[in-house]
Amino acid sequence: MIPVLGNAKGGDIMDSILNNVKKLLGIDSEDDSFDIDVMTMINSTIPSLAQMGIGPSNGYIVTSADDKWTDWITTNDINLQGVKTYLYLKIKLIFDPPTNSTVVEAFNKNLNELEWRMMLAVETNNLEV
Repeated sequence: MIPVLGNAKGGDIMDSILNNVKKLLGIDSEDDSFDIDVMTMINSTIPSLAQMGIGPSNGYIVTSADDKWTDWITTNDINLQGVKTYLYLKIKLIFDPPTNSTVVEAFNKNLNELEWRMMLAVETNNLEV
C-alpha cells in the first residue's frame, strides 16, 4: 500500500516538501541523517515533473525542510496527491527499493500511469491528477 498524506487534494499545501517525502519513506522528520540523500533524490525528480508541465518550467531546488509545496507548486489547481505519490515512488525505488520484483513492477506501473495522467491533465488543463 502506498502511504498518502492529507486531504483529497493531497494535503496541506503549506507542508514541507522534505518532511512530507521523509514521512512517506518512513523517516522521522526530526531525523536529519538522510536529509541530503532525500533532497538530492527530490531534486533529481523535479526536472521530470517540470518536463511534464508540473511546477515552474525551469524547475525548483529543495534545500531544506523550510521549502514548502507553495514555493514549488504555485497554483492550487494541481492535485498534489499525484505529485507526492510520484515523488515517493521514484525516490523509494532508489533510496529503499523493495526486494520483491513484483512490488518493483507495481511501483513502475504506477509511475507510468501517474506520468500519463499528469501529462494528460496538463495538456487538457484538467489538473485533477
